[in-house]
Amino acid sequence: MSMTNIPDTIAEIGGTNAKAAVFVAVLCLFTSAITRLYTSFRKTEWGEVKEWCMITACLQRGENPASNLIKALHEVSGMHLFYVRVRMFGLFGPHLIFPKDEGLVTHVTRSKKYVRFNPLTSVHSPAGRLITKATGLDSYINKYLTGSIWCNLDGPHAKRQKAVYHGYIQKSVSQNLSKRAYVFAKEFLRNFAEREGSEFDLFDMCQKLNAEMQLKLMYDYTLKTCSLERYVEIANKGFQCMYKFRAPEKDIIEDMDKLFEDMVANSGDDGFIAYFKKAHLEGKLSFDEFYHNVIVAVFLSQQTLPHGTFWPIARCAHDQGVLKAVRNDEDSLVEYVSEEFRIHGPSSPILMPYIALEEDSYGSLAVPKGSIIQIMPGLLHANPRLWEEPNTFKQKRFSSVVRKRLSSLSATIIGSDFDSDDEEEKKLDDTDLIENFESKALTMESISAMLFSRTDEQDALDRPSKKKMVRRSSSLENAPKSASKQRYIPFGVGRGICPAQRLGLTTVLNSVKALIDDWDIEIIDDKGLLERPSQDHILVDTISRPRNDIRCRIMKRDGRI
Repeated sequence: MSMTNIPDTIAEIGGTNAKAAVFVAVLCLFTSAITRLYTSFRKTEWGEVKEWCMITACLQRGENPASNLIKALHEVSGMHLFYVRVRMFGLFGPHLIFPKDEGLVTHVTRSKKYVRFNPLTSVHSPAGRLITKATGLDSYINKYLTGSIWCNLDGPHAKRQKAVYHGYIQKSVSQNLSKRAYVFAKEFLRNFAEREGSEFDLFDMCQKLNAEMQLKLMYDYTLKTCSLERYVEIANKGFQCMYKFRAPEKDIIEDMDKLFEDMVANSGDDGFIAYFKKAHLEGKLSFDEFYHNVIVAVFLSQQTLPHGTFWPIARCAHDQGVLKAVRNDEDSLVEYVSEEFRIHGPSSPILMPYIALEEDSYGSLAVPKGSIIQIMPGLLHANPRLWEEPNTFKQKRFSSVVRKRLSSLSATIIGSDFDSDDEEEKKLDDTDLIENFESKALTMESISAMLFSRTDEQDALDRPSKKKMVRRSSSLENAPKSASKQRYIPFGVGRGICPAQRLGLTTVLNSVKALIDDWDIEIIDDKGLLERPSQDHILVDTISRPRNDIRCRIMKRDGRI
């Protein structure tokens, strides 16, 4: 009996017995629901339901969901498959696909059949929007974030905002900026040691270093409304609330309003804020787009950059062999940080998802309309089919690609985008920062050498030998052979690549170099963090915060500074 027969059935008996009519109506609805459920059962791959249950069970174990999720995905599929597909919430939810193959990732991120979306705000995520509304988070997001590139991930809004970002990066990132970042980091570390003492929490130091550097070099702004510690707290809690599904406390909101209002009103003419304000006044951005992108830039830079600085420093402190190598060879630093970012990516372990706007396929993988594609760099970076000994830190893993890029890069190739003019050099020479320092900043060639994203450069990265490769499954054999290969994605992939990655690398690499050039660093207590498997090092908390603190001690190196 179908749903269309219910009104006629009720009409036939409704005039004689009301109770019977209600009974028959309920029976008809129940029968129809069972029929639909049975049909759904037949169409559903039961393996997907089972794997969803297994993943859910794995997430219940221990206290670290980021680590457990990756372990769970490996457990349910085995390392040889090029994807994991589950049915969210068992039977009635959308298909959720986790790519483990670089070709599948590239296919999704380049195809017009898919769009990126923010699960908290997008029309493609009704459940997420319902949750934010029910928890009251929606009013906070609407006030501070909805106009930003973090919420507008695809379409004309994203394209327009990315153009402004790229314009700022093209204008600001130069050898002059690299020199200023290096000198600023040297000065900060000397003052930090005098102010805080020789023992400190490493991540706390990285957050303060990157906060001051971003305020000075990126925003051209001096803090007036709060202390540096309060600024870091505002940035952390302002973004962390998205993971907790509740708005920050009232005092954080009040201080946030004062901070951003002052930054917009009093930042200098050479910074990010002034550049975006000009774009707004020229009609390229609405006021919300301008203001919300300023807020998002503060939030995200205060998460990704400290994380990107923390792990290379921790590695140098933990492994004196690495420290010696990077001190002796500037190019070795770029190789080493490239490998560190493969193990500990600077951004979130879970990137913004894609949704299929129509049915699609990739080899043997059928992608129904409405499927969610969740890209996780860790699934690619830890896949033994793609990397030789993926869980082992290999300092020279990226050596051939980095050195090849360095040999092809020169000032004439980099062009005027990265060359500062005489006025900028004069401005630098006039600052107090440069006084009494011999500049050893990384060259823009070295920084650019880390940005290998072309297919041929990705293919040049090491792969496991055929003897050591996990046997290819039939599903992997059916993956397209001509797909582009994007298996190293620490900054995102496709349309989701961070538009400010070159700026971020300039500050991170020079911060690391400034510390190792002038200081010896000793780990006092890491609470066993560095002895854990690499997948168990982070928490999903304000992007990728280390699982626990590391107490360190720094000492002046050979009496220098």
